[in-house]
Amino acid sequence: MTDEVQAIVDSELLVLLRRCVARPQTIEEKALGSFVSTYTAPKSDMGALAHLKDLLNSVGCMNTRDDVCVALGKSLYSKTCTLFSVYDGPEEKHTNHWRFHISNGTLFLPDLAYYKGSVVGGKHHYISYKSALEATGILLGYAGLGEFADYEAEYAVHIESGYDDDTKVYTGKELENAYSAINWSALWGAYGLDDAEWKHMRFVVDAPSWLRHVNHMMRTYTVDQWRTLFRAVHIVCFFSLLPAKYRKELEDVNEALYGLHDSEMGGDMRLLGLVKQAMALELSRAYKRVVESPTFRNEIREFVESIQRSAMRRIADLTWMKSATKSTAIEKLQKLHLGVLYPVQAFDYVSPKLGENSLENIIEAGRANSKMSLRRVRKKLTSQIWDNPVFMVNAFYLATGNRFVLPAAIVREPFYSRNNSIGANYGALGCVIGHEIIHAFDENGKEYDAHGNLRNWWTPTDNRTFNRQTRALEKLYNKDRLLGRHIDGSQTLSENIADLGGMAIALDALKVQLELQKASTDVRKRELREFFVAYATSWREKARREKQQVNLVVDVHSPAKYRVNNIVRHFQEWYDAFDVRESDDLYLDPRERITIF
Repeated sequence: MTDEVQAIVDSELLVLLRRCVARPQTIEEKALGSFVSTYTAPKSDMGALAHLKDLLNSVGCMNTRDDVCVALGKSLYSKTCTLFSVYDGPEEKHTNHWRFHISNGTLFLPDLAYYKGSVVGGKHHYISYKSALEATGILLGYAGLGEFADYEAEYAVHIESGYDDDTKVYTGKELENAYSAINWSALWGAYGLDDAEWKHMRFVVDAPSWLRHVNHMMRTYTVDQWRTLFRAVHIVCFFSLLPAKYRKELEDVNEALYGLHDSEMGGDMRLLGLVKQAMALELSRAYKRVVESPTFRNEIREFVESIQRSAMRRIADLTWMKSATKSTAIEKLQKLHLGVLYPVQAFDYVSPKLGENSLENIIEAGRANSKMSLRRVRKKLTSQIWDNPVFMVNAFYLATGNRFVLPAAIVREPFYSRNNSIGANYGALGCVIGHEIIHAFDENGKEYDAHGNLRNWWTPTDNRTFNRQTRALEKLYNKDRLLGRHIDGSQTLSENIADLGGMAIALDALKVQLELQKASTDVRKRELREFFVAYATSWREKARREKQQVNLVVDVHSPAKYRVNNIVRHFQEWYDAFDVRESDDLYLDPRERITIF
């Protein structure tokens, strides 16, 4: 159902963008209007093509590894680097310290399995991608760019292994010593930091093993190989802006992967996708002006707090958790930072200097984003930042800082409405909220304390019990299949824990409200039915087979069908509400039902 609701929100966003073109009222709306006007102008794609050709030609000016590091710094600053990324955020063990993070690279194909050919059709997709790069490069005047697919295949292994790394904090000088093949002075200088500044800063490296590989690449790649890499990256980043004949090859690869050709999206949706990618902050702030309502925000905050209190009650009543762990868990819930509907704090905004073509504007938007990052790090920011899009139909828990975010876009019918029954509201939006809150205690979130700092606060006994219970959940999902492939219960474990625990606390919150209303037995049964129906409805979807196949490999969420059927069967209230019998397909023996939270 999230896709259905997002489609409604997207139609509102398109109306908003048209108004930003015709009658902008804020600096963000002026920037959005300028971005849209440039993209929709006649021959916009030809302007992007000319700019891309200039970029590809400029790569030829790289003659030394120092030049490569300057180019890396510039692409990081414009947010157009796929080798690794730089973003600002809290340090894991000390979230009151705001740092630059150096993170993993990204790949064009979904993940390592597609480069290795270890999934059905993976080898075919890899060969098609390599051929598409080569053909597109030749159209643009550069042969040999298909080699970039081989580079990605080589370093995909290191990107994947880097996901399991522990983060490491370095001073600038330590960073320089640890990864000495990279000319950090050249790189940070191009990013906007001089030696006197960056050498005395601290940096968080999210995946040290990946950065070691980049360091190895810097030592072993020839300048010609770096030229190939940069030209291919430019094409991969910007091909969607080009005239149709330059887009076709890579669009065909995407169609084969996901079952949706870019041309099927239509001009408006392509535009909106581009705005969301390049101008998310401006779009979010403009949409906030559309949905802003202090009264409704207070109403939803009270709804969130009712589920927060339910989580505290359920943890207090757990029989398997020791009192010391319980105490810290409850403190963590008490100190949970709630971001409801939209941010309310003042914001230091940098408007991008937009130009004459869409490609240039994407680069400028990235630079404006990096300028804001520089300001936040230099100010040694310690406050809670909301940087999740208000227009996204989703919700979030962020372990660093112990933060919960509920964007306005999801708080609407059918997830939540004053016209809904109380059971429907708790079954749909309530379970979304509960899911995110339980992420504070899943296999990753439980490693962070009440302040959002990385710290082990669980007793060894509680850890063992938790792991035993979650293994049972993992085994349950391993039994299920979709499109002939088993679901990976380990890969989806954190989300399955959150689904199960989220329903438990949302259901508990509903029962408290029904007690307060002194609901009759018939009303209680009706509201419980509404709860479970709303939950099931919230996961309805239309999914292309190709996309489902990719998700089975890369998605940490279980398929929607099992996010419903494998969850409700653990709750006696579901059996009672629908008179489920032992002979029914989803019946689960009470001894096999799992309760973690």
